[in-house]
Amino acid sequence: RLAIDPCLPRGWGGFTATLRTAKGSIEVTVEDPDRLGHADLELSVDGRSRKTLAPIPFPGAGKTRMVTARMRQRKLG
Repeated sequence: RLAIDPCLPRGWGGFTATLRTAKGSIEVTVEDPDRLGHADLELSVDGRSRKTLAPIPFPGAGKTRMVTARMRQRKLG
């Protein structure tokens, strides 16, 4: 399983990484368009919005799961 809670240098703007194991691969794209460095996340897994930040399971041998985490400003109020 993969837990996501990125903390980036503000100048990066994001990154992409692929994690490979015997239980499959997860390709993670972290988007930080406002260069916040660390913020609340909007998460999608295999193109579907995900409401929880619970760890993401690997998809199985020979398969790849696509994960996008987009940082966003915290909502006040």
